[in-house]
Amino acid sequence: MKIVFVVLVNFQEYVLDNIENCRRFGNNDITVIANESFRSKFDCEVIAVESLLPRFSEYSSTLEDTFRNGFYPLTSLRFRALYEYMLKHNVTNILHLENDVMIFKNFNDYKFHCENKI
Repeated sequence: MKIVFVVLVNFQEYVLDNIENCRRFGNNDITVIANESFRSKFDCEVIAVESLLPRFSEYSSTLEDTFRNGFYPLTSLRFRALYEYMLKHNVTNILHLENDVMIFKNFNDYKFHCENKI
């Protein structure tokens, strides 16, 4: 199962711990959608948000003097970035994890669409 993290504008150091923890449980198919300037911080596949949302740099520059550099507007923009990533890269099944939510399972073994769980 492809796991996707999104890190926009505000780099959150703990996402690196989360990625490391994912790998401990065999989750190795990890992609991060992030600002191009954050690319060197990751040792996995990184997709620059600027390649998905062409006006992202212009938009994010307007957030500098807002609460946590645009925390609330960026919350919904992360989902737009995920959507554009899935369209552009023809990806249909992903597991989007919040940067601060640790997991302790190999998600390749999990039946997401098990009918007896619905």
